[in-house]
Amino acid sequence: MEQLLERLSREAAGIPNTTGHFMTLAENYMREGNTEGARAALILLCRRCDNYEESIEWNGLTDKWKDYRHLVEGLVPPSVSFHGVAARSPKECSMGIEDIFALPEEDILSALSLHLQELSGKGKQRSRLNPWERIAYFADELCMEVNSGGFDSYLYYHGEHFDKAYDALKSLQAPQVIGILNSIRAKFPRSRIPKNKDRIQELMETMEETGIDFEAEDALFYTSGEKELLSHLLLYVKENQKHFQ
Repeated sequence: MEQLLERLSREAAGIPNTTGHFMTLAENYMREGNTEGARAALILLCRRCDNYEESIEWNGLTDKWKDYRHLVEGLVPPSVSFHGVAARSPKECSMGIEDIFALPEEDILSALSLHLQELSGKGKQRSRLNPWERIAYFADELCMEVNSGGFDSYLYYHGEHFDKAYDALKSLQAPQVIGILNSIRAKFPRSRIPKNKDRIQELMETMEETGIDFEAEDALFYTSGEKELLSHLLLYVKENQKHFQ
């Protein structure tokens, strides 16, 4: 199974919408009677996005997920929900911060992502995060949402956080991702992204009608920007470990 997971993960490199890709792959495997392949595809789908059920819904794939999710029951963690969850104290979180930083390097960011979600009540109480944690939170939010549905999805659901994510990427010193965000900003009227979510969604509908999209920015992020973001974020949190609660 691990070899299959590694192969499918490599083959997905650079694909903009991994949720749709892995669901289609799982469906094709099931048609061939390859249950193990379908299971591997769904595991990777869930690994790529903590709030995978929201991503599945956004892609219009809920019915397919209901058909296939039994294949990964007990093999993947529950999808993170971003609604109606109370913030936790550091002692109430699933893992202590010391235990998170003691994990293998490749597991630190995913564990820290869940930790920040728990501390902030899935982002509803971000005031409970300190400045270092907020930098990590907004960089992680951007990475997760773009992975689940591209910059269209990020802007639609979290566009009001764009400037905070931009400042976070400046703190991480990630010039390539900053360049991608500058390109996105330039496509909006007066090169400004509103702070109001409804206004962002209205503008995006108008932009879509006139043929403005973010496919080039998606492609650049998936091919190299994501790698830069994650490597710089890991370096940042390790250098500032003492500031994380």
